[in-house]
Amino acid sequence: MPLSVTLNEARPVFDHCFLMPDMVKPVIDTRKFPVRDVAQLFHEGSRVNLLASTTEPAFQFYTGDGIDVKSKDGEVLFGSRAGLCLEAGKQINAINDPHTRKWVVLKKGEIYGSYTSYSAWLSP
Repeated sequence: MPLSVTLNEARPVFDHCFLMPDMVKPVIDTRKFPVRDVAQLFHEGSRVNLLASTTEPAFQFYTGDGIDVKSKDGEVLFGSRAGLCLEAGKQINAINDPHTRKWVVLKKGEIYGSYTSYSAWLSP
């Protein structure tokens, strides 16, 4: 079942790695797997949609709560939640898990590969 979350100016806070439940075979090159939609975002005020799709087994979602970009004069240019991150990849701790280690260890002669796409559009 897809996760549905409504974000407001302060909550909920995310900085989490989400694993796809049907990715069973840990491999370094995921290009042979189908591209799957992993997240769809919608901003009600601007009517902007964003769809993230990937062959990777996981994605990181960060709501941008730690953003603090200031000018040389100290003026806040971009503050908390000025942006977000949707990053396709591997399980964060894969190197330490014998079952998922093959996701992140590239051996001589192997090729790393994946497909990730981001689509954006305006709703009427």
